Amino acid sequence: MGRSVEVPLLFLGPGEKGIISRIVGGFCARARLEEMGLTPGKEVELLSPNPIIVSVDGVRIALGYGIASKILVRTRRRI
Repeated sequence: MGRSVEVPLLFLGPGEKGIISRIVGGFCARARLEEMGLTPGKEVELLSPNPIIVSVDGVRIALGYGIASKILVRTRRRI
């Protein structure tokens, strides 16, 4: 049975989805991500881990490793 766990966005596999639970950066990082539509409660799908490309609301967004590491998501994982 899967259980909901919080992991960094970078821990998702290609095609895996999660719900953004929080952003662990400062005001500037949170504001930048919010402008891109990456906010808590949104579903995000990791399309490619290298380069980091995600999909939110049908829009593809390329992210740098540093900013992507600040995004935590809740996802279902088998334990």
